[in-house]
Amino acid sequence: MERMGAAFNERSMRSMGSDWLLVDENRSIHLTPRLHSEYDKAPSIFASNRVRTSKYTWLTFVPVNLYNQYQKAANVYFTFISCLQTIKLISITDGQPLMLVPLSFVLLISMVKDAWEDYKRKKADRFENRQPARVFKADDGRTKIKNVEWADVAVGQIIELRDGEFTPADVVLLHAKGSSGQTPTVFIETKDLDGETNLKMKQVPRSINERFTGLEDFQDLTGTLTCEPPNEHLYKFEGRMELIEMGSPRNGYQGRAPETIPLTPDNVVLRGCKLRNTEVIYGLVIYTGHETKVMKNSVNAKYKFSKLEKATNFTILVILCFQCLLASTGGLIGTLWIDQNGRKRTDRTDCVHFKGSWCSSAYYILDYELMYLDLILEYIKMTGTWILIFTNFIPISMMTTLEMVKLGQSYFMQ
Repeated sequence: MERMGAAFNERSMRSMGSDWLLVDENRSIHLTPRLHSEYDKAPSIFASNRVRTSKYTWLTFVPVNLYNQYQKAANVYFTFISCLQTIKLISITDGQPLMLVPLSFVLLISMVKDAWEDYKRKKADRFENRQPARVFKADDGRTKIKNVEWADVAVGQIIELRDGEFTPADVVLLHAKGSSGQTPTVFIETKDLDGETNLKMKQVPRSINERFTGLEDFQDLTGTLTCEPPNEHLYKFEGRMELIEMGSPRNGYQGRAPETIPLTPDNVVLRGCKLRNTEVIYGLVIYTGHETKVMKNSVNAKYKFSKLEKATNFTILVILCFQCLLASTGGLIGTLWIDQNGRKRTDRTDCVHFKGSWCSSAYYILDYELMYLDLILEYIKMTGTWILIFTNFIPISMMTTLEMVKLGQSYFMQ
């Protein structure tokens, strides 16, 4: 799907006469001396750097949350009981769904708790997307560093990162200030990625680092960076940078033959890494947003079930089976009793002259002639009535208490 979409946009950009971006099975970023002045005008064929970890939107919150809540057996059970209570033929509440009142309270408490947790996710996403970043821009033929938000960082842009700052996207190192040695070394902290507090070393390819003496050299950057498509492998990266012509007469690289430089995981800094003990680095953005390696490894927020909820679901199913067994037995006994006592006996000769209790219909069974249309219907009616009588086998007060306790715990855990 990604490849098909990329091919479509590639044809669109060719029709516009733009030639600095090209995508195939691998990711290829074509760089021009215009320093991406046309990139901002062209339609992006890569993922936005805006991230979203929340589960709901304003439109999907109610239906999706209700769907998640009805994964609980208790909510399904009490909704079923509420529906039975509306059937006057079997209802013991005169057709009023009284169970809906506490059930609605339980659902509302859960929705409030989930809405609060998702709001905190949205707030964290908004904070991260609005973090400041510095990218290189071409303005009136000159190279300038412009402040943008993380959400506006795009593939193919060159960013500046200073000591103590976090990386807004996956970048390939181009230059490092404040590092010594033939191969400039960059120190990063990956505590937010893997929990490790020890510093890790990254390296800038020497042949790339020594070509830069100022901002003008980035403006003269010409070549192609080809790398693997976005994937979840944090410690794997394969790519190469083909420099056609880069530099100015000041550094002696202008006009030299093309050079191909291999790239390894040591040359890549991932999103969320913190720069340490290094003055400034410059990097080329290769993956953004949900295509970065850390986001590829993140799991979408799902509705979680605790061990207590799973045990409760199983217990409710067992109790429901036992309840249905008792209700069926009660319905069967009641149907047989009505069959024997609910109508006048005319099949015995001794009932013609004597009116014994077993010869006449039970006085408290009203309109039995109308009700006694079918023994199966009578059995179903009696069974449904017994189910409603046994409703308290699963007390809804227990579910209300659990939801209140979880809401209180989520508040104190803050």
